[in-house]
Amino acid sequence: MKANNSQTDILILNLQNVYQIIKLSELSFCKSENGYTTFYLSNGKSYLVSKPLKHFEDQLPSCCFIRTHQSYYVNINHINRYDKRGFIILDKGQKIPVSNRKREFFLNRLLNN
Repeated sequence: MKANNSQTDILILNLQNVYQIIKLSELSFCKSENGYTTFYLSNGKSYLVSKPLKHFEDQLPSCCFIRTHQSYYVNINHINRYDKRGFIILDKGQKIPVSNRKREFFLNRLLNN
């Protein structure tokens, strides 16, 4: 579920015992694995949700987030560089793959952003 706030966009994650509110500006990337999605924040925290990445696709604004791979959604504002061997490096050093199928779209978006 996404809510708009006058100061920032947020995402509310339904965790086991709580609803966790995260600022989208602090969300570095999301990784999906076996029907679960892990949200990685710029402060080093991460949250595991028992829903696939597809469930969150419409809740992440396309102006700031891009799908680089079947299993990854990345905040464009946290990208440090693109390695032409097929991956990006985020500002905290995480290495995220860019699939061959998504590479052209990703590069067009990155270079024209």
